[in-house]
Amino acid sequence: MPKKSKAARLVTELDGWNDQELEELVAIVEGLLEARKTERSVAAAAAENRSHTAKGKGHVETKIINGYGPYRYLRYWQDGKLKSQYLGKA
Repeated sequence: MPKKSKAARLVTELDGWNDQELEELVAIVEGLLEARKTERSVAAAAAENRSHTAKGKGHVETKIINGYGPYRYLRYWQDGKLKSQYLGKA
């Protein structure tokens, strides 16, 4: 029997989630995709020696907390509020 793809395994897991949990996941994924696009745009702008302004549904911030870190956080918008999701140590 062929191994299930990551997406297929994830959908099986998500089937048990309620609507609110799924809506939060959608906001997080949209923010992550936007952050990746922004990172690529910033890199392209830097290569061309021009500035880039971050806009959209999400971005990644790097923070130093109490002298420790840096830590990466996905910042994304959901229901008009800016939320954070910890991504791990940079």
